Amino acid sequence: GPCQLQRIDPMIEAAKEVVRYADEHDIDVIIVKNDIRPFTYLMDALYYQNYVFYNITYDRRTWVYHYLQHPEPHNCLFVSYYDDYLSTSIIPLEDISVIQYIENELNVRRN
Repeated sequence: GPCQLQRIDPMIEAAKEVVRYADEHDIDVIIVKNDIRPFTYLMDALYYQNYVFYNITYDRRTWVYHYLQHPEPHNCLFVSYYDDYLSTSIIPLEDISVIQYIENELNVRRN
């Protein structure tokens, strides 16, 4: 019903905001740090042509994992989304892979 629509709406706005920000800062990889699946799915569905999306808590897509394992230069946008609040940080990575950075800095390993 309409309630559900209202609850989803801020998430769509947040997704658009992330992508606007990513556009402005030449981002190529967007990493979602918390386990908000609809949020990551939504961005991936809308903007998969423009960015690689990765969610550090549950993402099991092998091609993304392998792609992010290579220590190539990436301009990464790390995003957290809680209760309609967005937190973003830009991390340019040169000599370390995105996966290695996530393991080192965020202490998250894919099991």
